[in-house]
Amino acid sequence: MKKLIVSIALLAALMLIDIVGAITVSVTCNPQQILPGETTTITVTSDAGGSGSITVITPQTHTSSAVSITIPPGGSVSKVYPTDFGPSASTSEVGEYQVIVVLSGYRYTAYFWVSFTVVPQTPIGVIAAIAACFAALGLKRIQVKREK
Repeated sequence: MKKLIVSIALLAALMLIDIVGAITVSVTCNPQQILPGETTTITVTSDAGGSGSITVITPQTHTSSAVSITIPPGGSVSKVYPTDFGPSASTSEVGEYQVIVVLSGYRYTAYFWVSFTVVPQTPIGVIAAIAACFAALGLKRIQVKREK
């Protein structure tokens, strides 16, 4: 019975140590959506710190670019993609880029998107469409009057 109590106490202590030793890591991409050729800042924050890497995988060709990082306890590190990732890194492919952070043996994932933006309509375009509708209606009325 004593051995059982000691075993349970030891197991509880190990679980408590594991919970206390857990690290919190945050990975963000800012901005999260960019145009082809633009950059995004990848920020990794950790309460425990550590060493690792940031790897970015492109959406179409699945090529990867990586950079090493070291974060002080309670600190953060920011890297600009593609600027800080070497000459092969690029945001020329449209789609979802996967960001994989490996820190102290743990893996964290984030995403950012590269997309084309549709040029918004100008008020002149809307006014021209409405004017064309009224012009067609006016021409139809004139045609109907001439037929009578």
